[in-house]
Amino acid sequence: MVILLKSARATGQPVTNLKNALGNYLTLLGDLSLPEAEIAERMAAVGRDAGFTPEEFAALRKQLGE
Repeated sequence: MVILLKSARATGQPVTNLKNALGNYLTLLGDLSLPEAEIAERMAAVGRDAGFTPEEFAALRKQLGE
């Protein structure tokens, strides 16, 4: 996830399959039966690790239809 997100950040555009990758990551986290708060924190952590501010990551997710 972080590699795809860093690529999106570097180019200023979502990379191919980023939407699917984020969706799959969310599904994986849900399959682990994690509480919603933990899933939200892990998603936020992925965005931070890729260098996004919370606002930038939220905007990207909105752009992708997440």
